[in-house]
Amino acid sequence: MHHRILAVDDLPTFRCTFLLLVFFLSAVPFCCSAAPIYAVQGEEIPLRGTATGSDIIYLFLTGPNLPGQGIALVGGTPVTTGVPGSFTRVDVNTDGTWAYTWRTGAVGRILDTGTYYVFITEEPLSRPDLDDTVFTEQPVIFGAPVETVTIASTMMTAPVPPGTMQGGQLVTGMQTPEETPSAGTPVPATPGQVGLPAVVPLAAAALALLGSRRRP
Repeated sequence: MHHRILAVDDLPTFRCTFLLLVFFLSAVPFCCSAAPIYAVQGEEIPLRGTATGSDIIYLFLTGPNLPGQGIALVGGTPVTTGVPGSFTRVDVNTDGTWAYTWRTGAVGRILDTGTYYVFITEEPLSRPDLDDTVFTEQPVIFGAPVETVTIASTMMTAPVPPGTMQGGQLVTGMQTPEETPSAGTPVPATPGQVGLPAVVPLAAAALALLGSRRRP
């Protein structure tokens, strides 16, 4: 009697540990779910397991607000039965193991909070066509992302009167300093007037002339 094995291995590196091992006859359809994984969209979920009945396995996702057929784990249009390229395809190693890292932020759409299912099949079949086949489903429960609130502090300052600045007077334009004449610098006389330095020598000369005329 021939048996095939489709399994999802233990993932000790992820927050939720799950183990699924399914034994089934090739003529008997069977399905089983693993323990749910709790995550937030944007995280990376490592998936790996064992498949002895095929060289390739096919993965797709169903859940709230997603098409009933399911979509590939990288998003896009709904998967289509018989069209392998519409699914997420993973190669099975020669020892029967497989591994895939699901980057949940690359789905191409926002996943609402709720329970989603990653289906693992050995044939490219959408959700409505799995009733008479063998498949494995992995529940993934997405929660709301944690919101980070940043409070910005505002520094309040007292109003500053116009024309001044904090710490001193504000220079609003070019100011010309008043020039003070230095000592010994003649002060220019206005037209029609004689400056003081010129008046003193003239008066002395006039007195000397008068004195010479009075002498006998």
